[in-house]
Amino acid sequence: MPMVYRGRVHNGIVLVEGVHELKEGQPVSVRPSRPRSFRVGGRKKRVPSFYDRYKDLIGPIEGLPADLSRQIDHYLYGTPKR
Repeated sequence: MPMVYRGRVHNGIVLVEGVHELKEGQPVSVRPSRPRSFRVGGRKKRVPSFYDRYKDLIGPIEGLPADLSRQIDHYLYGTPKR
């Protein structure tokens, strides 16, 4: 399993925290991490998950035509029904 190094970007350069034995010119992959929480008014708040943000939109949609899946091109683009 590859080692994970942590660091920060400073003036466009990734600075790795701590002392590591990375060889000069060694290829590396950099994946930006996202903060898991943030502060609002001195209080720490959790970053909402994708589900938490969109849970009100999940579920069946009422009032759609019964043949929507078979005639999607007709309803989207106005092509003749098959």
